[in-house]
Amino acid sequence: PDGETIACCKNCKYDSSDSSVELMSKTGRYKGTLRGHTGTVRSVAFSPNGSLLASAGVYLDDKVRLWDPRTREPKSTLMRNGVSLAWSPDGETIACCKNCKYDSSDSSVELMSKTGRYKGTLRGHTGTVRSVAFSPNGSLLASAGVYLDDKVRLWDPRTREPKSTLMRNGVSLAWSPDGETIA
Repeated sequence: PDGETIACCKNCKYDSSDSSVELMSKTGRYKGTLRGHTGTVRSVAFSPNGSLLASAGVYLDDKVRLWDPRTREPKSTLMRNGVSLAWSPDGETIACCKNCKYDSSDSSVELMSKTGRYKGTLRGHTGTVRSVAFSPNGSLLASAGVYLDDKVRLWDPRTREPKSTLMRNGVSLAWSPDGETIA
């Protein structure tokens, strides 16, 4: 949030021996490494106030971990499977694509509090969910399905009800600052 630190999944190969997250300044200066995942790290996301960093492991790891980015210390392990993460604008909820395996029978999005409390599951995709993103005001959550699904769906994260289906093919999502456009 201060624009000074970048978190990067160090290696995303299936056979990666480096399952860490590297922190660097915007000028490229090394700021530290977060170690603790046992498999590929696929996604990272800072909380809106920057006090926490979520990292999502897949394949051999299947864990979402929370870190203090200043001390580089782990804070907690929240859930399984995370190909994509998104924090709600108030920093109280994390949305996570629950399963990213090609043959997944669970194509849902899980909502958890930053303390690990289960808040609900969004079901409706018919294939792997690859990306999630909260609208700037937090009133909507977009999820992108791929493979058998190929749809972007909008949800009300409070009621967990679907709102609409927008388009085909969405591997990555981003909201415009005014909340009117999804790329």
